[in-house]
Amino acid sequence: MAIGLDIRRLQTYRVSLTVLVISLCTIVAMIARRPDQWTAPTLWVEDTKMLAAFAESGWISVFYPVNGYILLPSKFILCTSALLSFRWLPEISYWMALIFTIAVLLCIALSPTTLKYRKACALATLALPINSEVYATSEYTFWWGSLLTILPLFWDGQNRRHTVLRIVFLLIGGFSSPLIVALAPVYFVRAILTRQRSAWLDFGISALVAATQLTLVHFAGQASPSNLLSFEFFTFVRKFFGYFIYDPIQGGNFEIVATALGLLLIAASAYIFFVCRNELSKQQRNTAVVLAAITVLTAFLSATRVPLPAIHPASAGPRYFFLPFTLLSWFFLQMFALNLRAAQMIAVVVLALSMRTAIDIGQRRHDVLDWRGSVEKCLSSERFNLPVHFDGVSARAWNADLQGDQCRRMVRDSWFDNQIRAF
Repeated sequence: MAIGLDIRRLQTYRVSLTVLVISLCTIVAMIARRPDQWTAPTLWVEDTKMLAAFAESGWISVFYPVNGYILLPSKFILCTSALLSFRWLPEISYWMALIFTIAVLLCIALSPTTLKYRKACALATLALPINSEVYATSEYTFWWGSLLTILPLFWDGQNRRHTVLRIVFLLIGGFSSPLIVALAPVYFVRAILTRQRSAWLDFGISALVAATQLTLVHFAGQASPSNLLSFEFFTFVRKFFGYFIYDPIQGGNFEIVATALGLLLIAASAYIFFVCRNELSKQQRNTAVVLAAITVLTAFLSATRVPLPAIHPASAGPRYFFLPFTLLSWFFLQMFALNLRAAQMIAVVVLALSMRTAIDIGQRRHDVLDWRGSVEKCLSSERFNLPVHFDGVSARAWNADLQGDQCRRMVRDSWFDNQIRAF
């Protein structure tokens, strides 16, 4: 009895320590990557559409698609923040975004998956070599929510419990972005190979959610096969593999170096897997193969969303690199877990170069927008455009077009700071 109690206390201590470390690391990373969001939080891009929808329709707008798909975490955070206090919406949404990000990382670190170094996998997402577009903003929390869709693929076959948890992951992650569309076939193959009831349940849920998202994307016309007309193999390799360890911001002939490094990265990984294939357990082989497959799938999904030449991790649509680069970091952490010196050295070099690139391009700044001043103007107007950042430059800010009655209603309905002075 005493031994069992001591084990439970130790487990509680470890979980508590993990929560503390990941929470602190997330807050520090978000401040470092987006310091202006810490001192002057603001809303971003599609927040204009989501805020206008909430002002018009209320909570039912959580289920309205944006750009062709449902953004459940982003919508929920925005609507909750507006309900708590419309005047303080940017600050509340910022902290809710941090809390949601921490929750996702804890799911990665603590879920019973076959991933090695799960805590490192969680922390690696904070140091990806991309411009910090998806960091510390409520609008882009749906990218973080998408990571939950991946975790059931690596659920430990010896631990078939936590059915409800896997379902929650699939629903929240699946209704965060169209990633579930690419993963549903993977869940199908997994169910066939494992022949487990739990795997078939995962596939059924993923297929249902994927069908919903795919239908919305199709009717919105956001993802088009025409984008693949610009697909070019070496460009694909350079952008989704070479840029992971070397991002030549200056362009020119340095792009050739990035392409060569991308090819070398793929070749080295394939060679290590070939050399170690007989020494790996079935679980390790499956984890490596699935990680490699969904890395390519997420990159290919990005290429269907926008033309490949138009995106870049430092300057143009860095959000489209978030998922592939996350999976690459997990892949090389699994490589480090192999009992082979060459594999460990390659993993260390790749991850070190990746973090070095993140230092070069990983911070994002923006101009300060006076949200509460804009709200007061909206309260005294018949109609007003509340500024919302597009790229961080105030001169190019987008606008949330709201009626004065809508602003006054949202302030009055707020839980605090809901007084309207006479004009």
